[in-house]
Amino acid sequence: MYYKLSTEANAISGNTAGDNGWKYVETSDPNSPYSFTIDYTLLTSTPTAGNTIEYFVVAEDMAATVNVGANSVIYNAGYCPTSVALTSGAFPVSGVKTYSINPLPATTISASPTSVCLNNNVTLSTLFSNPGTATVGTGTLSSTTTSPFYGSATLARRVQFLYTAAELSAQGMVAGDISAVSFNVTTAGSLSIPGFTVKMGHTAATALTTAWSPDASNIVRPSGTYNAVTGPNQITFTTPFTWNGTSNVVIEICHDVVGLTPILSVNYHAGPSASAAYAANALGCATTTATTTTTRPTITFTGYKGIPGLTYNWDDGTNSVGTTNPLTIPVPFSGGPSQTYNVTATDATGCTFTNSVTVTQNTTAPSIGTTSLSPTIACAIDSITVTVPVTGGCPPYTYVYTLTPTGYGTPYTLTVTNNKFQPLYAGTVSVVVTDNASQTASATVGTFTMQDPPTVTGDTRCGAGVVNLTASSASPAINWYASATGGTTLFTGTAYSPTIASTTTYYVASADGGVTGTLGLPNRVGATTNSGYSDIGLMFDAFNSFTINSVAIYPVATTPSGNVTATIQLKNSAGTVLQSTIVSVPTSVSPGVKTTIPLNFVVPAAGTNYRLVFASASGGGISGFIRESSTGYTYPYTLAGVGSITSAYTSGASALYYYYFYDWQVSTACESSRVPVTGTVTPSPSLSATASQTICNNEVYPISAIATPGDFDRLSGHQTRDCMRMPLRRFRIPEVTSKRFM
Repeated sequence: MYYKLSTEANAISGNTAGDNGWKYVETSDPNSPYSFTIDYTLLTSTPTAGNTIEYFVVAEDMAATVNVGANSVIYNAGYCPTSVALTSGAFPVSGVKTYSINPLPATTISASPTSVCLNNNVTLSTLFSNPGTATVGTGTLSSTTTSPFYGSATLARRVQFLYTAAELSAQGMVAGDISAVSFNVTTAGSLSIPGFTVKMGHTAATALTTAWSPDASNIVRPSGTYNAVTGPNQITFTTPFTWNGTSNVVIEICHDVVGLTPILSVNYHAGPSASAAYAANALGCATTTATTTTTRPTITFTGYKGIPGLTYNWDDGTNSVGTTNPLTIPVPFSGGPSQTYNVTATDATGCTFTNSVTVTQNTTAPSIGTTSLSPTIACAIDSITVTVPVTGGCPPYTYVYTLTPTGYGTPYTLTVTNNKFQPLYAGTVSVVVTDNASQTASATVGTFTMQDPPTVTGDTRCGAGVVNLTASSASPAINWYASATGGTTLFTGTAYSPTIASTTTYYVASADGGVTGTLGLPNRVGATTNSGYSDIGLMFDAFNSFTINSVAIYPVATTPSGNVTATIQLKNSAGTVLQSTIVSVPTSVSPGVKTTIPLNFVVPAAGTNYRLVFASASGGGISGFIRESSTGYTYPYTLAGVGSITSAYTSGASALYYYYFYDWQVSTACESSRVPVTGTVTPSPSLSATASQTICNNEVYPISAIATPGDFDRLSGHQTRDCMRMPLRRFRIPEVTSKRFM
């Protein structure tokens, strides 16, 4: 094949870069079809975009008398080739073929992330594009409304135009530098415009406002004079604007007072709502208020356009790893701590473009940030929240927690679910974090203490009566209960002396700290009542166990006649009654009198959809209780660490009302686990004896008695001396069936 730059001499003198004229290369293929690799270094200058290469092909056969053929070339007059090695007499030639040198496309390539954990995924993406233009809008109508070229003796100009990413992409534009924009002026004449400034920026907005968009912040053409003319007016940027390919763009053009009267019209089209904003006054670039419109100029962007029909092949230097763009693959790092990926893009004409990117292996161990436990003083009912922030390394992470009890016991693995655990012993929590690459980090999370249970002493008595039970603790309060969990407090103090008829076990807990506060609406807002009293009230969530000490209600009667008797119940989410109380309070005319009801209902544990409801109400001429309807309240009502009133309850959750219960007074106590203490009752001894007898001085009379063991203060019989009745002395009857007394 013979070839040369179209600007080189149509002659042959040698086959080196120093020879001005045709050069040649031979095929390396032994059989047809034949291909040629052109050596551009043999040309007198390196081809650049836009250069034309001329070429033709000459071939000869293997006959004894060689036959020479050519590919559409016409030799110099009278020349007849005898081999493929043409001599200078063959030139100049004509009828040759040509091809053009196209510019290499702009290319970008990226890997995300650039530092990858072993066998984790990386996403590879590339973009090949050529310089090009894209016009948004096809309008041929003319308008001065939003014209960037506003000539007036007294007025200056400020305009903004918003173009969406979808509009730019629809015209084939891709990410890259935008170096100019162009508007078509339809008014005859020219205009020299002072202070002409152009700005651009990315924006998330889909419409402009009268306040001007602050996103047009990149000055692409500094203030200066611009001479507008009839026809296309290309505004070349001093600093290109790099479009990211995905965001909307906003363009701002402003200029000073021109001092002339002609206003140049431009072609426009109807853009989306508020896609243009304009102002014409003496302030120009400094004006603060705009008018929005859909009258948006037709614009041509000079930027980059994608190359259609590209196919892709990615390789790791040895093997193909994928053919999509973008491509997500795991990185094995089999060849070391870094991996280079190459991409070859092929267009519809067979031209290929390449690029490469390198990713490195992330070998940085995970890092643990500031850890914490909350609370650090734990109660028996608490769950403790663990905070262990981790960054770096190779997610996902696994966590192994260890609790080292304070003062006793051996460390053990702690079960943490949803960042919470239930404490059994006070101690120190530590954690080991392991990432997906088996890299570890460890830290002490924190130390917590627990409310210690009290030391208790029981009591035993003979028969029904008072037992004296005691408990001691370093805590400021000791609470007594009838059950191991739940229930209301029977007594608070170190000594409890209940009256019992049989052996009874009580449960005692140390108490300290806690929270007191209010929930719900503090007072009524409206004056409307409701007369539904069967399972109607409020629904709430509990963050921990807490006590509803009291609530307020407003009992209303058209004609008050004494007290209303009402049943108030605490229920769980299944509707099971947990606690119930009957109250009797006076009624009054609307809007009623705020009446505080002591409840002391214990919400037993954290949970959702508890209910506080009326179960019944009658008497006192009751016509209803105040409740709010539609307005005057906003759910939820929340007290941190305690609970949250989430809705009304009337056959289910309802946000349409606020029923009955105002000004909740609530409290929590930090309690230890409950310790049993028993008051023991032993049976009273029994005694049977003969009937009373009278004996005289010095006589002996037998008394028979059958008794259970026990202490007696006196017998039910009497001894009489000198014929007088005398009480018997105290004695103990052992396990015998009879005794003789003197």
